[in-house]
Amino acid sequence: RKGLSSEATCALWDQELETIDHLLLWCLFYRSLWLEVLSIFGWGLWMPSALDTLKVWWFRVLSSLHGAARNKAGSIILLLLQEIWLERNSRIFRNLDSPVHILLDAIRFEVSRWKEVGLLRE
Repeated sequence: RKGLSSEATCALWDQELETIDHLLLWCLFYRSLWLEVLSIFGWGLWMPSALDTLKVWWFRVLSSLHGAARNKAGSIILLLLQEIWLERNSRIFRNLDSPVHILLDAIRFEVSRWKEVGLLRE
């Protein structure tokens, strides 16, 4: 298929095997995005470690929260994961790539839209 190779290496650096954990948590390009987003919301301590799997990290973060804070964190994290996935697909299938600041702007825009329609509360 178009854009797919038999070697499943990271679409960004072409050095690491592209597993779901690598793509969504460990890839150096996306780690800077994680750091920015988590810092914006005051969640810097939640930065995934290189030993975390998505499942373990997700459980640890969400189990530390309750009520509205848990819902907000879950929503923001899902938005970030979605943006990472969309950027990966853009690079592979359309040969288009965006720098971190563009992805961060897209996340900020989406968060503001969610707030406007009441899907995300402070």
